[in-house]
Amino acid sequence: MKDTPTINDKLFENRDAVILNTGVNQCNFIFHLTGEDANATYHPINLPDALKIENIPVLVSFELMDATVNCDYVDHPNYDFDTGFVQFENVRIINIIEQ
Repeated sequence: MKDTPTINDKLFENRDAVILNTGVNQCNFIFHLTGEDANATYHPINLPDALKIENIPVLVSFELMDATVNCDYVDHPNYDFDTGFVQFENVRIINIIEQ
């Protein structure tokens, strides 16, 4: 059963997402939330190797960290051509399963 409430302002449980491979070293794999949380993209610092697969759907619980990563992933819609990067919040995965 899907349970999507935010526990606190930094901890999120059971969010639908898709893993993306940016092909960029400093932020190789990111995940993009789907469904009701669409348009939010994060950089996990501890994504398991077994899930480093392009376009794999997952259910993820994660905690926001007090850090970001600058990524020169030009294909992202929020890429800033003035600065030459897009910024993603770093997150620590608490639980993640392939859907």
